[in-house]
Amino acid sequence: NRRGFANLGNTCYLNAVLQSLCQLEAFVNSLAKNRQYLPAPPASPLSNSQDAAQSFYSVLSNLVLDTTLIRRKRKSDGKQLSSHCPSAFKAKLDECKSQFKGNAQQDAHEFLIDCLDQISTDISPCLILDDQGSSGGKPDNVVDPAAVFESSIEQVLTCKSCGHETRSHETFNCYSLDLLPRQHTVPHEDGESCKKLSQSREHSLTALLGNFFGAEDVQRECGEKCCLGQVSSVSHSICELPKVICLHIKRFAVDTNQCVLKKNDRVELATTLDLKPWLSAGLANDAVATDAVFQRDDDSDDFEAQLQAAIAASRADMDCAAPSASYTLQSCVHHYGDSVGAGHYVTTAFDHSQGSWVRYDDST
Repeated sequence: NRRGFANLGNTCYLNAVLQSLCQLEAFVNSLAKNRQYLPAPPASPLSNSQDAAQSFYSVLSNLVLDTTLIRRKRKSDGKQLSSHCPSAFKAKLDECKSQFKGNAQQDAHEFLIDCLDQISTDISPCLILDDQGSSGGKPDNVVDPAAVFESSIEQVLTCKSCGHETRSHETFNCYSLDLLPRQHTVPHEDGESCKKLSQSREHSLTALLGNFFGAEDVQRECGEKCCLGQVSSVSHSICELPKVICLHIKRFAVDTNQCVLKKNDRVELATTLDLKPWLSAGLANDAVATDAVFQRDDDSDDFEAQLQAAIAASRADMDCAAPSASYTLQSCVHHYGDSVGAGHYVTTAFDHSQGSWVRYDDST
């Protein structure tokens, strides 16, 4: 019952990210909840309709919900399901984000970030409240699906001379993690030495996160009038947890000849990840455990019944006061190839109905 997405010409980046989004219950539940309160889009993207009146959000929502709910519909008349053709979505993407227009190879991470940005832009008119908290007739149950990725990071700058602290907050929807340095010195034929990238090696994800949140010294004038300090220590911590955490491994490096190279270091992934070591002091005391929210009736043949089940499940998810600091791995987008400018994207995702991992490679 699994269906892939047809490659329209170097659109593996798009297919891989869409498959990953389809596995995220909090994201799918948000789309399902909004479908109940927002006007129905004029057509399903599965029909390849390219109605100009549809927003980017509407086309994406239909594509993800139709894909997810059809997959969750256990009985399919005994027929082999064919792959989706996301041509309507690609046309809308070209219209809204001109940098993706055409069939050039693109970066999956850049596509995801631009996709989330456009979702928020399209849904924001339905979320605007006036000074009295009224929605002005707009649905008050509509949510921003992209918000499931959002977390708040607190930055603390501490002067190393007087101890004065400056705090600020920034919203993240993805953590871009640097691979740990792996340079070493090798001799040149002319007798001089230079640093080159070593052969690939393994990293642990917790080590990369520790490096991301770790304290470091920066050159900065102290804000206190009586202090002449020029160096501060900067540290980061999570003060608001996301429902879904997206981790991006930065695999590019610039060599001594100013050429951009891809790092093929292996990163060890565990099926669970605990963010407690990087929580702010207040949040660490409030974190509680939560359960999976997407419940499915395996014996149901009613498409609408499954949609309503998703909507009902989403309410429990949205009302949860404090998300867990422990996360379960749902999907991973892989890039195969030795160059940052070429290669192929696939997605490995966990199928909850089968209790196993599934590899999605375009239409297969």
